[in-house]
Amino acid sequence: MFESIYNEIINNILLLSNNSSYELKSLVLDSKKSFIINVSGKVGVGFECKFDKPFHEKFSSIELQYIEHLNLGNKETSVLFLFMNRNDLCKNVESPLLKEFSNFCTRFVILGEKASNRKYIETETLDWWKGICSLIGNSNKSLSTYALLGELVTYLYLKKKQPSVEYIWTGSEKKRLDFIGNKTSYEVKSSVIREDTSVTMHGI
Repeated sequence: MFESIYNEIINNILLLSNNSSYELKSLVLDSKKSFIINVSGKVGVGFECKFDKPFHEKFSSIELQYIEHLNLGNKETSVLFLFMNRNDLCKNVESPLLKEFSNFCTRFVILGEKASNRKYIETETLDWWKGICSLIGNSNKSLSTYALLGELVTYLYLKKKQPSVEYIWTGSEKKRLDFIGNKTSYEVKSSVIREDTSVTMHGI
């Protein structure tokens, strides 16, 4: 089930035209329909639900919003929408950021055993969101001098090792990943070690 939903999301999330939606066929048994959504350049997934009033939360580059009366094709419905800015997602389907976000979206819409995951998100929305924020990490990181130098050193290292690869630097935007490439992305962590200025790479 997880793999089929994930594949449906990653294969369609960047194909939608603006202000359109795609119903997830992998969740057809769900009484409340789930969608891939593109609204005003915001792309992500959502499912039909009902809350007392609209709300909007943001952490790092990911946002959660309850939207009433959203037009999804032939009807208006209310949805809980998890999304990113489309411009922040690489258009290459092999992008690590796209894969990571699609995985995140899958875990958001999947029902779980006896719909336990969906029920938890609907009834304990704020607790669920706080837990997700803790997993994502600290978006309020301070870009200190040594951290900035660490990112610049890493960029020079990457250009030397892979001169033909273009990387987008997002460090100034306080995002989770500092360098985004077509096939690999990097988060840079710098520490103050006076005797060494080496770069060490670890896989995730």
